[in-house]
Amino acid sequence: MKTIRWLPAPDMVGWNKVKALRKERGLTQPEVAVGSGISIACLYYLEAGFESRATQKTKSKLAKFFGVEVDDLFPCEMIGNEPRDLFITKAKKQAGQPKTK
Repeated sequence: MKTIRWLPAPDMVGWNKVKALRKERGLTQPEVAVGSGISIACLYYLEAGFESRATQKTKSKLAKFFGVEVDDLFPCEMIGNEPRDLFITKAKKQAGQPKTK
């Protein structure tokens, strides 16, 4: 498997590696869903940032379809379209609470 060197992408696509890779390769959601053997609904949720709903088997199918490692495609836990840590830091800042590691 090869490692992807990600370029910064505009707006929410920057955090969403599945969507970024799909668009980079000029593929539609149905093409990726059928090609990887997952449901289009599952792909939709993954692209919306809800990767916690996906099983390791689903993540593996997508990684195999794109020819990359699972950890490269899903490098961190997401909440919506942001990494969990960034989301929590922003939420605490908005709530006026100190940052924690």
